[in-house]
Amino acid sequence: MAKTLKPSQDLDARLSEAEQDLADAVNSIPTDLNSTLVINDILKLAGACQVDAIPLTAGPWTEENINQGYHVFNMTMSLQGSFPQIHTFIEQLETAEYKTIIIASLTVTQAEPVSAAVEATLSLSIYSGTRPPGKEQQ
Repeated sequence: MAKTLKPSQDLDARLSEAEQDLADAVNSIPTDLNSTLVINDILKLAGACQVDAIPLTAGPWTEENINQGYHVFNMTMSLQGSFPQIHTFIEQLETAEYKTIIIASLTVTQAEPVSAAVEATLSLSIYSGTRPPGKEQQ
């Protein structure tokens, strides 16, 4: 004879909390990002961190997952500065306005053997929610 387990007393509260967390996560995905503003904000942050940043490539918004309707904006840039400056830039980039930014790759090299300067190549992906048909932000 199998024993049935009694549900936890706080199961309803935990379910409600999980549903709220899911709703908060869905609502945190922006739907109206403009790539020009995104680039400008990132370059402004780099300047505030005293990092030279030159966008190498920035493509249009593309559909990342057609079933879910997410769009992604990919950007690759070259960074120059000291290691602490670049570290601060990346740390602030991850906690800045764009909560859906993902650092896809980062390569850091020392500029010269006797220099404190470093060079880095940074690839970013920024996710946005569903856009109405025909509405493409560039």
